[in-house]
Amino acid sequence: MDIYFARKDVPVEELTMQPGETVAARWVTLSEFERMIGDGLVPAPVCRRYSMIKYVLVNKL
Repeated sequence: MDIYFARKDVPVEELTMQPGETVAARWVTLSEFERMIGDGLVPAPVCRRYSMIKYVLVNKL
């Protein structure tokens, strides 16, 4: 499963998917995304990137 971050005001149908790599897309809330991380549904590189972003937002702002 590939996960991309994008602006929510863009309809999912207008996102450019990677042929042969991305099979579906949907918008999720932050709590849903964090649950998906906890359930092991998010690839490790995306989890690491999200953790870094969250750390900066929580601790540096």
